[in-house]
Amino acid sequence: MGFFSKLFGSKSTLPPLDFSLVKTDMHSHLIPGIDDGSKSIEDSIAMLRKFEELGYEKVVTTPHVMSDFYKNTPEIILGGLEKVREAIQKEGLKIQIEAAAEYYLDFHFDELILKKSAHVRAKSRFI
Repeated sequence: MGFFSKLFGSKSTLPPLDFSLVKTDMHSHLIPGIDDGSKSIEDSIAMLRKFEELGYEKVVTTPHVMSDFYKNTPEIILGGLEKVREAIQKEGLKIQIEAAAEYYLDFHFDELILKKSAHVRAKSRFI
């Protein structure tokens, strides 16, 4: 029996969660082929369509950046983002997408920060 089942019983009378109140997701892997997320543009569109069905209006996709495995750069991330945006428009989806990055705190991270080459979310000065 899980923790919440112990608290609320196995047949909870709570209403289902309404994710439409959230509106924005800030952790996803929707740029195809650059990390362990989406494998194709079709996968990305299917996931974005589901986000939209759940009531989301915006996603900030966050591909992995890892010095010895996911060697993503701002150029790779932003180039992939544009391809996803083109597919969203072609499919007629209304959801907005931006990109940031999920950095591993490895030996390469401080170098990226010092060189100011870490991907910073659009219109933001935060990493």
